[in-house]
Amino acid sequence: MNVVRVTEDDASGNLTALVGDEIVATLKENPTTGYVWIISSITGCVETLRDDFSFDGAPGVIGGPGLHAFTFRVTREGEGRVELECARPWAVGAASNPRFMVRVIATN
Repeated sequence: MNVVRVTEDDASGNLTALVGDEIVATLKENPTTGYVWIISSITGCVETLRDDFSFDGAPGVIGGPGLHAFTFRVTREGEGRVELECARPWAVGAASNPRFMVRVIATN
């Protein structure tokens, strides 16, 4: 099993992975603003494993920016798509919300 890491720089791109590989999408987030990354769509050969957030700030400091890491697993050969959206919970789907998408091409 390999771990394929992607960031905002890889948005709207294609990635090739093997069945069983994990894909970790790490995105900057500041939940104290109300905006958080959510999974808007997962299709095809990909499933969600984990959804983790870690603050970048000093220990004991409340609030501030951090990194949101989504971990996915490639489950079978074929194509898949991961779409994430940075939104306030009451404004999911707004056209102005930042989005992140990668197309996964999985082989054995």
